[in-house]
Amino acid sequence: LAATLIGSGGSGISVSTAAQAVAASDLLFTVPRSFAQQACAMLPLSMEALPIRIRPFPLMAYWHGSTDADPAHAWFREAVFETIAGILDTVAAMPPIASRD
Repeated sequence: LAATLIGSGGSGISVSTAAQAVAASDLLFTVPRSFAQQACAMLPLSMEALPIRIRPFPLMAYWHGSTDADPAHAWFREAVFETIAGILDTVAAMPPIASRD
């Protein structure tokens, strides 16, 4: 899920250079919702739903074959996969972003 940040011409402490530039302009910046929420809490920005639907895309993980049977590496991979699955479940449960119409 993504959101579009819209600047209000103000200034403030930024979580990134791009968000700060948007806050000081009338530009927009499309970012993941979690980043948009953090940026909106810190900067004079508004968050809008995207006007288009973005198709889901596959998430893939790659590792060298020599580590495939390594128990420590297998444990780490599983921990990463479980963490990502939890984040995706949380994001999927979020209510839609209200549009300004």
